[in-house]
Amino acid sequence: MSLFAIVALVALAIGAALLSLTASREIESVSRPAVSPPPAPPKVPSPETSSPETASQETDSPEVASTVEVAPVAMADLEGRLRQIASRHAGFYGVAVFDPASGKTATLNADETFTAASIGKLPALIALYRFAARGQVDLEDSVSIQQSDYQTGTGILQLQPVGYTVTLRRCAFLMINESDNTAWEMLHRYLGRDDIEAETYAIGARSTGYWIPNTTTPNDVLLMLRKISAPSFTTGEMSSEMLAAMTDTVNEDRIPQPLPSDVRVAHKFGSYGDSFGDAGIVFHEAPDGAGKRYFLVVLSEGAGEGEARDTMREMSLATYEAFTEPGARTTQQ
Repeated sequence: MSLFAIVALVALAIGAALLSLTASREIESVSRPAVSPPPAPPKVPSPETSSPETASQETDSPEVASTVEVAPVAMADLEGRLRQIASRHAGFYGVAVFDPASGKTATLNADETFTAASIGKLPALIALYRFAARGQVDLEDSVSIQQSDYQTGTGILQLQPVGYTVTLRRCAFLMINESDNTAWEMLHRYLGRDDIEAETYAIGARSTGYWIPNTTTPNDVLLMLRKISAPSFTTGEMSSEMLAAMTDTVNEDRIPQPLPSDVRVAHKFGSYGDSFGDAGIVFHEAPDGAGKRYFLVVLSEGAGEGEARDTMREMSLATYEAFTEPGARTTQQ
């Protein structure tokens, strides 16, 4: 074969390789079109992480160049103040306050048993989102009203006909935000009492009698709130979703009522007979300008609704003042 023929063959081989490479890149560009990133979810205050060390890190807190040194919250003083408030009012009260920044608590009758009323809906919420995080249920699956689901009292689903269908996500939102009793019955039936009780027991809330007798303790409710706000328990998105359902509810007249309007409270209230309560996470701005939060649970028995409501408001304001006015002092620059 002549030298000219050999050169021609080599040139043809190189050209074919280049053509193949170009074609493969064009195919890849067709099979992998550019996709715009999904829109960011609504911004909500940072939920609690799973350990005391990381719980104090406020990831959504603005960075503030502050010259204010904040003294630790005097939990012993707060506990004494809560006792004084309870002593001035009729009824029996159980209180639990938790500061995730220090891991310290202030308590009053926190292991005593109280009627949970609608605060007893929190175990169903926790179980549903825990199952969803594991992939055992899909929050977009639907559940339909059966005749046996209808419950009077609070809620709007009791006005809907048999067969009316909502997603599990929507059902959970109504159960918490509207305190919908029919929604609670639907989720209870869908998930099963045994599985809800098992999840409640697994988180350590072992003094809670779910469904019947529907009792709990302030310390157990505190555990529930901490799990709801911990992204490691479900996911960050699911934790934020549960907190959103607990914000701006149909009843803001207890823990949230005496607080400034820009303070967010994610909470669950309950009322049944002479038992009243409220339990929530209060997101606030500390004296150093950082975003902070604390947990507050107040359960009561033996007082009228007005008396119990006034007591909860006083305790809420006292706790807020302890966290936002803890003897801040200016430091030298």
